[in-house]
Amino acid sequence: MAISDDFVYVPNPAHKWGTTEAGPPVWSPDKEKCPDDITIAERGQLLDRSIAKDGAEDNPSRYAIRRSENQIEFYETKLTGTHPNGLMEIHGHPTRRVPPAVLRSMRQEGLLTDADYNKFRKRMT
Repeated sequence: MAISDDFVYVPNPAHKWGTTEAGPPVWSPDKEKCPDDITIAERGQLLDRSIAKDGAEDNPSRYAIRRSENQIEFYETKLTGTHPNGLMEIHGHPTRRVPPAVLRSMRQEGLLTDADYNKFRKRMT
C-alpha cells in the first residue's frame, strides 16, 4: 500500500501561483510558492517517497525531496483536517527547513549524497 493511500491531498491556494483544483491563488507573501511544473502524478510520488518527521508511517508531518534541473527542492506536508472515514487531509509546500533526523534518513535511503547531506545539514536545520 502506498503512503498516499492514507492521506487526502488538498492544495493550499496560499502556496500556488495559478489556479488549481483548490481554486484561484491567494496572495500571501510569507508563504513559499510551489513550482508550476509539478504534476498530480509527481505529487503522489513525492508523497509516497516522503519521510515522516518522527519516522511513523501515519504521521502527516512529512518531508520529500525533488531533484530538478540541477537543483534540489525540499517539500513539507502538514495536517489540515481529518475526514470521517479516518483519512487525514494534508497540504504540501516547499520548505527551507528540514529536521536533521529527516536529512539523515534521506541520506540513508540514498535520496541525498554525503556531500548533499553535509551541505543541507548546515543550511536547513
